[in-house]
Amino acid sequence: MKRNLAKKRLIAAFVVALMLLSSIYAVPAIAADTVRVTNFTELKAALQSETDSKIIVDSFEVNERGYHPLHCGTDYYKGQAAIYIPEGVKKELVLNTDVECRITGDVDLLYTFIQNSGDLTVRGTGSLRVSFNASLYPNAIILNFGSLTVDGPVTFDATQKVFSETYGYCIFNLGAMDISDGTYIGYKGIAAGGACAA
Repeated sequence: MKRNLAKKRLIAAFVVALMLLSSIYAVPAIAADTVRVTNFTELKAALQSETDSKIIVDSFEVNERGYHPLHCGTDYYKGQAAIYIPEGVKKELVLNTDVECRITGDVDLLYTFIQNSGDLTVRGTGSLRVSFNASLYPNAIILNFGSLTVDGPVTFDATQKVFSETYGYCIFNLGAMDISDGTYIGYKGIAAGGACAA
């Protein structure tokens, strides 16, 4: 009887010691899924998924002119964003190459390229270049309603390459934003609540 009691106490002490050690040396959270994409369709699917993920772009498929043509009805719908990041998800976009997308016409207007309602971090050494075709829309590479962080030397280029008008924001911010790096080229680099900054 005394032996069983001593054995139970030893087991209980062992369990308590394990619990204390696990609280001191907490196991890190499981990393988000890592997805490698090489074209617009894969990029859109990865950013729009409701799963936290790290999206890496090492190469990007383009046409013979060096860009991906955005087609209304398949890549986006008239007056809407091409890509929506849903609320409540975390996305890390790592651009290690040049990603360039252009509108193919002047009738089917693109509202914005990426509309972020989640938690988006952009880093890498590549670029994200988008041409727009509407003068009354945000015309932003990223229209941010959520949380946006840019902490790598990535280049955002919203200059017009298709039509003669000059419009296009790199980032139009209506949420939380932390910009510590990057190059911003466009009609307006970064706008916050309608006021242009840097």
